[in-house]
Amino acid sequence: MRAVATALGARVSTMTAAEHDDAVAVVSHVPQVAASLVASRLREVPDRAVEPGRAGVRDVTRIAASDPALWTQILSGNAAAVARVLHAVRADLDAVVTAVDALAAEAPGAPADGARAAVAGLVADGNEGRARIPGKHGAAPTRYVPVPVLVPDRPGEPGQAAARRRRGRREPRGPAPRAQPGATARGGGDRRAAGGRRRPGASARRARLDRARLSEHGPRGHLD
Repeated sequence: MRAVATALGARVSTMTAAEHDDAVAVVSHVPQVAASLVASRLREVPDRAVEPGRAGVRDVTRIAASDPALWTQILSGNAAAVARVLHAVRADLDAVVTAVDALAAEAPGAPADGARAAVAGLVADGNEGRARIPGKHGAAPTRYVPVPVLVPDRPGEPGQAAARRRRGRREPRGPAPRAQPGATARGGGDRRAAGGRRRPGASARRARLDRARLSEHGPRGHLD
């Protein structure tokens, strides 16, 4: 079986049944529960709050659109391992709730002790865990660098900034190259020979030939 999997390009990992249950509880089963919990909050908000469809909520709730019957069976089959992870998540969530409650109740000039550090620690821990997730097919994870963009606080400014960016892509990045002596120009116009003397282009030669034919045969009355 290992040889077949390796031949197909798969990466083989060996673990016990208990190790497997603990692993999938963290990387698959609890993420499903978390996504469903966040998505369920959307039922209680007005439509105008959901319509913008921010990227954050779309990313977090992508797997929430799952089959309830299927996931009931999955979570039931690995209930012990899932429960252990959920208890740990609940402890972390309780700490964050305590910190956010303290921030909400702090008075001006009297900052809540340790509350901001607790929130910052949560986000930092998330960064560390996220960095361990490999890329697709075992490749190295993609690294992103934040790029700050200052947008004036005026109505419609984000859309105008995006339009300016699109126009900048279409505009030439520099002046058009100048024709060199001896180069052939496309379309009409004159060309220079190697000695610098102008030669009429193809369009100019055709125009002269047409004038010569008209002078020789006279203008036609009409064209069929």
